[in-house]
Amino acid sequence: MPAWKIAVFVGLVIVVDLAVVSSVMAGMLGSTWWALQKRFPGTPPAPGAVRRNFQSLRMDFMNLGLGAHLAADESYLHLLPTAALRWFRCRPISVPWEEIRLEQSGRRWASARIGKLRLAGPAWALGLAAAGDAPGRG
Repeated sequence: MPAWKIAVFVGLVIVVDLAVVSSVMAGMLGSTWWALQKRFPGTPPAPGAVRRNFQSLRMDFMNLGLGAHLAADESYLHLLPTAALRWFRCRPISVPWEEIRLEQSGRRWASARIGKLRLAGPAWALGLAAAGDAPGRG
């Protein structure tokens, strides 16, 4: 087979794979991240906010792995997308602490609800919603 046919075939496979991955991601992000960013548009974290990058996060059925940077200040839990999520039009989210209901919290992991959405992630961030422990709130 000539090299140009192989190159065309490989190029078509890559284009189809990107289309499939984009469609799947758009479907999953539509009911999770995009829904939250529409409801809670991002605001810059306040000076002195606690921030940790590349945190694992699960939103309902979608596991974002290390796909989010998290910041906590006295008013909000900030979900900041990594570059990979920004490729899919994900924008920062700032959820007021009053909107987060903590369901479970352990040493490392916690789960909470924001409206109907179930969020699971690091206890250092989600656990702050429990007793008004957000930085500057206590």
